Amino acid sequence: MTLNPSHVGWRHKYSAELAKIKNCPPRDLQTSITEAYRFAMADINHRNNVLPVAKIKPDRVLPNGGPIVECCVAFSLSMYVSLGDIRRKLEMAGDTAPLMMKRLGNHYVKVLLKDSDGQHTNPNRYGHFEFFERDQFNLLDSITEFQPI
Repeated sequence: MTLNPSHVGWRHKYSAELAKIKNCPPRDLQTSITEAYRFAMADINHRNNVLPVAKIKPDRVLPNGGPIVECCVAFSLSMYVSLGDIRRKLEMAGDTAPLMMKRLGNHYVKVLLKDSDGQHTNPNRYGHFEFFERDQFNLLDSITEFQPI
């Protein structure tokens, strides 16, 4: 497990925005996950597939009343360790799953990640983690699978 890689010239995508948020990105990020899954829209080129929520809806307000652009993880990509974790997320959503799929997509992408692509939080008990992209990372170039859920 590698902590905080020190690649020469390594910068996070959205580093200007991250610098305005205290303790962002978190110091304990890792680069150990090499395969990840993410909800995706049916159009592979849809902007929601490659952008973090703070870039998709910068005017969104958080449940605590604060602006989304002041939330560190809002500048990361939401990912899962396995396809099963994505399916479990939908099962847990129950009756609201169709709304979730409308917002997040009814497809998934499988991506291969290299340690130079970015850093991630530890996956939670549901297999979900936040991926903070390197400035040169292009998610579309890392996709190895794209299918309906």
